Amino acid sequence: NKARIPDARRRYRARIIGEISGLRIPGREHLKRYILHKFRNNCKRNTIRSAVTSTVKFLTFIQKHGHHELETISRADIEALVEYEQDRGISAGTIRTCLTCLYAFIRFLVDDDILNRELLKRKIHIKLPKRLPKSIEQDDEDRILAQIDNVRDNALIRLLLRTGMRIGELLRTRMEDISLEGQLIRIIESEK
Repeated sequence: NKARIPDARRRYRARIIGEISGLRIPGREHLKRYILHKFRNNCKRNTIRSAVTSTVKFLTFIQKHGHHELETISRADIEALVEYEQDRGISAGTIRTCLTCLYAFIRFLVDDDILNRELLKRKIHIKLPKRLPKSIEQDDEDRILAQIDNVRDNALIRLLLRTGMRIGELLRTRMEDISLEGQLIRIIESEK
């Protein structure tokens, strides 16, 4: 079984390098060297695939915009790719992953004195939207509440589960903050 793993990896490497060799994009030979470097560093298949996909996307993009040599790229080209992907409706997370892979490739070329170090000075950062917390499953909620004997504690836990209040907000809540008639609780906004 151990002998199969290196054979599979060699075949995968040959397939990836073959795919890159068939492309007509600027920097193709640099990309092949970079991917071989990834293989030597024992990177996982998904890491290598992401590196290839993101870098080929960028190299194809700059070629369509008049670059025939990798050495002529600038920060504006990276910004243009980000804007293009955003206009296509690509998620912020996908664009961020693409940028991470692209900057790793650029660093490889900067370290080889092929690209200007200026490309790495002010990297483009994509902010991801904050995800809402997932709600607790009803079965889990029932199991938690079944463990609580104290009526006050049960009410507090139910309030946290139903409102999404933070524990600190609940602890700072006073009787005058609660309107039973209006079914409202006034929460003083915290620093978060």
